[in-house]
Amino acid sequence: MVEPTPKRYQTHGADQPGMSDTQKKLARLMLPSDLTGKRVLDIGCNEGFFSHECVKRGAQSVIGIDGHRPFLDIAEQLYPNQRLKFLHQRWSTLPDGEFDIILWISAMHYEHKPIDILRQIRERLAGDGLFILECGVLDWPSKEMVLRARHDHSLWYPTWPLLEEMLADFGVRRVASPAMTVGDTVPRAVFHCQPRKPMVLLIRGKHLAGKSFLASCLATSSTKVMSCDSIMARIANGQHHNSKFEKFVRDNFADSIYEKIDQEGMTQEYAKLLVETIVSSDRLVVIEGALTEPQSLALTSRLAGFARVWDAQRR
Repeated sequence: MVEPTPKRYQTHGADQPGMSDTQKKLARLMLPSDLTGKRVLDIGCNEGFFSHECVKRGAQSVIGIDGHRPFLDIAEQLYPNQRLKFLHQRWSTLPDGEFDIILWISAMHYEHKPIDILRQIRERLAGDGLFILECGVLDWPSKEMVLRARHDHSLWYPTWPLLEEMLADFGVRRVASPAMTVGDTVPRAVFHCQPRKPMVLLIRGKHLAGKSFLASCLATSSTKVMSCDSIMARIANGQHHNSKFEKFVRDNFADSIYEKIDQEGMTQEYAKLLVETIVSSDRLVVIEGALTEPQSLALTSRLAGFARVWDAQRR
């Protein structure tokens, strides 16, 4: 007996089979189990299965968009919910607002210029948000979009080097290795992406511990390398001293200046000075010097939410 061809793409339950094994795909996505209070955007939501799954996991609001009206008719029929809205539109212009979770699943191959969509996603993703991308990618050495024929359409897929470049504004972790799916000729991988933030590496310790040498080794991969000793010397030997902190450094410049900063209650002023030139476009900023523990904590506190701080000390 010949099985009937499923009328639907997504599988919505054992009694509603579709072409795609959505439960298997859901497991690969590694969608957080608790989405309480989260705002979600599902780009290319198809028949609404993953949008509905986000509501089930506690999302405060979910917007699913798709350019194919028949898909949305099914979605609205199966998943009526006040917290879930389906919009009939293409993704060339994404809905306004900030989202904690953005999904782009099984859809990027329909887009000739995915970099334009990825830029919009970055603009709309909350500072600590999560972008989940499932897409086909070709293991080729060149940077290009490659046209591959499927049973229904000829579609475009990025190579690994191009995809890495397109995701440069994100910190990326691959959570599922490439695997073939029904009807496709290109293996799909799953990535968890978060907005890329500046990395700040504190290399601290006593004098002559090798901090400067380690910092110099990292110079070629850093946006900035800042020496605390050099900063102090320039302040102390400068012609003008415009702040209370600068005058303090001028009057107390010596090997013990770092301990004196804490003793005189100027830790926060020092931390403020060090972070003034760190900007969102920085990839890696290295700060090396005899920073004390309170100074390290003050720097970390000031950079919280803006940069990711790594604290390195010699053992």
